[in-house]
Amino acid sequence: MIKCDNLVKIYKSAETEVMALQGLDITIEEGEFMAIIGNSGSGKSTFLNMIGALDVPTAGRLYVDGKDLFKLTKKEIVDYKRKTVGFVWQNNARNLLPYLTARENVLVPMMFGSEKVKGERADELLELVGIGHKANEYPLKMSGGEQQRVAIAVALANNPKILLADEPTGAVDVKTSEHIFDVFRKINKEYNTTVVIVTHDMKLADKVNRVASIRDGKISSEKLSAAFYEKGLESLQGFSEFSILDRANRVQIPRDLLEKAGITGNRVKMDFRDGEIVLSGEDKGEIGSK
Repeated sequence: MIKCDNLVKIYKSAETEVMALQGLDITIEEGEFMAIIGNSGSGKSTFLNMIGALDVPTAGRLYVDGKDLFKLTKKEIVDYKRKTVGFVWQNNARNLLPYLTARENVLVPMMFGSEKVKGERADELLELVGIGHKANEYPLKMSGGEQQRVAIAVALANNPKILLADEPTGAVDVKTSEHIFDVFRKINKEYNTTVVIVTHDMKLADKVNRVASIRDGKISSEKLSAAFYEKGLESLQGFSEFSILDRANRVQIPRDLLEKAGITGNRVKMDFRDGEIVLSGEDKGEIGSK
């Protein structure tokens, strides 16, 4: 569904250049439910904006649903935003119009088409996210979690193939966060919608099937659950974590592993022993990898 090919993004100002993405490569399959995690400034939101056609790269390619996203015309991009991708923001002021009810907000993306069909679709989506009883209420009379559920319904209004969410639980409490993630999982299972969530919360990230970590503008590691290999598994326990090799066979080694091995500085020794690649510092410390 999504294939990023060596994405680079440089933001320039009069005095500085910031490299948000540094050759990011990743493939996301149709129907995946995954999270992107990373520290502030790691490039995760920039990556999401690329998929949402809200930004363009300095270099590289991005294919979504078989289309080269950065070769589309303006008209095709508008069509892509309407039919292929739905977006949920952390700030509900970007998701909802305050002077419209929940139901009216969901109807906005469906401006064209039969009034009866649109109304039935809006009611169906509000029930799906568990907020049907608030259909005629205005956002300001709802809690943050209720507003976010309406926002998810709005994002699904035109039945997109991909649902993107940028820190969708950042402004709500832990219990509400879990409910919102359960809604995303339900959407993924019932509609086979590809769901990509950016979050800093690893506890919530572990509720998905795959977690990709971005460090310094590149995918540095991935965690895959058993459900990634076997569709239909309810339990997501038993993640396996993998480091990612880039095109030049380079790998990022987490700082905490280097510290545990006593490796400092920027020089390491590399050797192959008994089926393992072994890294060691100039004086002491080793990291082994089969």
